[in-house]
Amino acid sequence: MKKTRCSWLFALTVSLLLAACTPSHVDTSLAPAGGRWAVSDSLSAGFEVVDTTQAYRLRLSLNLTEDYPYRNLYVRFRLQPPNGAAQVATPEFVLQDVYGNWNVTRTWAGSYSLSAVLNDSAVFQKPGQWQVSLAAFTRSDTLPGVSAVRFEIAPR
Repeated sequence: MKKTRCSWLFALTVSLLLAACTPSHVDTSLAPAGGRWAVSDSLSAGFEVVDTTQAYRLRLSLNLTEDYPYRNLYVRFRLQPPNGAAQVATPEFVLQDVYGNWNVTRTWAGSYSLSAVLNDSAVFQKPGQWQVSLAAFTRSDTLPGVSAVRFEIAPR
């Protein structure tokens, strides 16, 4: 009985320690109405950072159709730390070559999938509540041919 209680107490202590050290996981998605991603439709999420030594993988996934009219896609990525200035980046994703051939995975007739790692070893240097947002960055108000957008932050 005493050995079982000690084993149970040990397992509880280890799981609590792991829970305290396990970083946040963000998984947010958007299904644009009518397959048109409006510039005003951003993905936003908040997450708590406890362990400032943990590395994270930041991933963007898109589902596109042949209605997407451009060869590339720009995304405005904004990361707001608990106290301090926001970090903003505008990565470009090249989706088609100069001949209009898709450089992304074809999933079924007329549909394409892009999964790109924005940062493979991001480290959040301040503990506390962080905010992240992602939006289409384009000269037009909407991007046709975007059926789904997903953003993830996961521990490495």
